[in-house]
Order: sequence, then structure tokens, then C-alpha cells
Amino acid sequence: MVCTHKSETDMQSQEADHSWSFKELRRSQTSYLTHDYHRYPAKFIPQLAERLIKDNSQPADLICDPFMGSGTTMVEAILNSRRAYGTDINPVSFLISKAKITPIRPSYLESQISSLLAGIKADTETKRRQMLLLKSPDLEIRTSDNKRIDYWFPEKQKKDLAIILSRVNSIYDQQVRIFLLCAFSNILKSCSRWSMKSVKPIIDKHKAIPDAYMTFVLQTKRMVIKNEEFWKRIGIMKVDCIIDNKDARKMKVENDSATLVITSPPYVTSYEYADLHQLTAVWLGYIDKVSDFRKKFIGRMQKSDIPLKLHSKLGTK
Repeated sequence: MVCTHKSETDMQSQEADHSWSFKELRRSQTSYLTHDYHRYPAKFIPQLAERLIKDNSQPADLICDPFMGSGTTMVEAILNSRRAYGTDINPVSFLISKAKITPIRPSYLESQISSLLAGIKADTETKRRQMLLLKSPDLEIRTSDNKRIDYWFPEKQKKDLAIILSRVNSIYDQQVRIFLLCAFSNILKSCSRWSMKSVKPIIDKHKAIPDAYMTFVLQTKRMVIKNEEFWKRIGIMKVDCIIDNKDARKMKVENDSATLVITSPPYVTSYEYADLHQLTAVWLGYIDKVSDFRKKFIGRMQKSDIPLKLHSKLGTK
């Protein structure tokens, strides 16, 4: 990254390059391939990352993103034959990014999902007939006793989601399991009392909450189509991409090894990522308490006792 100092006159004489606004793009164009796997707050469009990569690096160069979020930079680095390294302290970010950068052979993925959905459907139908504790002849189904789940989810959705998650976690193939955990994560907001119009944790008392099984089916179908498109784009290309679930200050990247750093740092006090991702974090067992989860993040609204040293006069104002 290069910083140049320009006078006020020089800056005023600069004309805006409106081609960087990408205002002509439709949502279908900015959500191609695996970029549409999972919602994520304030993510930049892939065309921006792609242009930066092409303009500032060469094939096989290392591209780094120390706050990778949903993995947009990682996917674009792969598509443009670059090596990539990304990290994020948020385990939900790691899950989403891992799913997005991993192409799976379409025929194999479809067979795995077909078997999974058949098992889920059988379990949910059995549960509805019996109206007893969740049981399955070949699977132990566990429901979480976390109070946050009881707060956000009606009993029916809670039990159906428990069946889905138990089935997904029983899948041996890690790549397929991560793919499906990403799908599961993305339906949680829809299947909860959380207002779909809000990025804040607000209950919508009048929300018509959809059937969890059918929502999961539709989500996996969309992702299967995107995976096939991604698989065709990648072809026999070797994917050289490493992602971490680490603090950006502890990246496993040697000094001067990256050609380009592309990132969108956390938005201080604008987005409480711990709150936004609490549904996934609780369901997947990443946390017990949202308050403990929140302490890890930059930009949280709660005060910290740890002094923050900024090497910037502007940053301390």
C-alpha cells in the first residue's frame, strides 16, 4: 500500500473517476458465484476487489485481507489466479469464507444433499407424528438449552432447526459439512423472530416465520447452483488460499510477502458484528453469552478497560 501526500490545491484539481462507483451494476451482477451464499453487513462488491487485484498485482502474487469478513477478496483472488491469505476474528466470518472459497464437485454435492434432505424430512415428519422428544433411529438429535435460542425462535422452528443441524453435523465430509453449515447459518434470521428489516437485534411481533425445512431446502438449492458455476469457473485451477480465524495482529504472513492488501476494516460503532451474528454463534456453539462474544471485536459500543494506543493524532481526536 502506497501513501502519497498532496496539497489541498492538488486534491481539488483531481476529478472523480466515477467508474469506481460501479453504479450501473445490478444486484444479480454483484452476487454472482459464491458471493451470494450468505448475507453479511457492509460488504464491498466483488467488482471492486477484482479491479484492485487486476490493476495492482500479477498472477501468483499474494493478496492479503486482514479483516476478510465474508471472504469477497479471497474469492476474487482465486478467480484471478492469485494466492490469497485472509483472517477474521469472527468465527462466523471464517465459516462463510471457507464455504465460499471451496468448490465442490457438483454431482457429488448434489448426491450428499439429496441424502441429507431425505433424512431431515423423515425426522421432522416422525417428530410431528409423535409430538414427543426428538428421536431418530440412526441419529441423536440435540436441542440447545441456550436461552437466546428460546428468545429468538418459536418452538416449532427450534425443533426443526435442531434436526437440520444434527443431520448436517453428522456428515463426514468436512467440505460438504461446512457448505451446509453456511446454508444453515443463512436461514436463521428468516426462521427467527428477528425483524428482517433490521440489522439490529429487534423482534418483529407480527412476522410470519417460515417453515425451517423448506427454507433450508431453498437455500441449499440456490447454493448448489452457485457452487456449480464456481466449479466451472475454477476448473482444474489450483486454489491457493489460506484463511484463519485469528486477530489481524497475529496473521501468519511474513513481512513483505504480500503484493497487495485489500480490506474493509470494521465500522466503529456502526455494526455490532457480535450481535448481528449471535444466532449462528449460539446455534453452532461458538459462544454461551453474547456479551463475552462482543468483547473480541473492534468497534464495539461497550467500553473496554484495555488502553488503545493509536499512532495517529487524527485517530485520537
